[in-house]
Amino acid sequence: MKLEDYCTFELDKQFLQIDGIKYLPWIGHKALKSNNKLLIVGESVYNWEKEEGLKRQIAQSRLEKNDFARVVAYEHGIENPHHKRKFARNIEKTLAPKFETESDRIGFWESIMFHELVQRPMDNIRSRPNKTDYQNGAKVLRSIIQMVKPEKCVFLGTTWSKFVGLRNNLGESYTTSEIGFEKINGAIPRLLKNDRSNIKIYFIKHPSKFFTPELWKDFILNN
Repeated sequence: MKLEDYCTFELDKQFLQIDGIKYLPWIGHKALKSNNKLLIVGESVYNWEKEEGLKRQIAQSRLEKNDFARVVAYEHGIENPHHKRKFARNIEKTLAPKFETESDRIGFWESIMFHELVQRPMDNIRSRPNKTDYQNGAKVLRSIIQMVKPEKCVFLGTTWSKFVGLRNNLGESYTTSEIGFEKINGAIPRLLKNDRSNIKIYFIKHPSKFFTPELWKDFILNN
């Protein structure tokens, strides 16, 4: 199995022309032909090695490559579907039908798109994006949405500054509405709508921990 067997590169020339882009999005090779295109948006990436040394340098080298988001989707979603990888497994449980076979699970990752909002790698796991990171990321995302035209966009994380950064930087032609909801897993779900193009942008809790997939699945299905 290789990444290129499951991810299409056909829009890369257009993606690379986007001002401010660093990480190319994962586009499953069936995603652009889907009747219900789904774009999943992660928040940011960071250097996962705590100690200074060769391992941290290698990690940083990987973070500098523009295919990093694709490698994450491939490794966590397809190549090594370990049950302890809660991030990917909870994405599947929330956004995919129940898998009957391994082929079904792989087919899900082939049918979705995945993008990292923040285009600057964080120095470590404790670092957080700033307001400018969210604003710049929103502008890049706006261009990607215009290119791939998803019907549904799901953000992994409900940070207020991220929500506001996107809401305020989608452009004047992108009319949005905000709706309030009760907390789920201690987080407030959020929803933006584009009534002109019928795109719905959901903000759900980051699925890495303290996450109940069934509750978030119901939120998306019912809204």
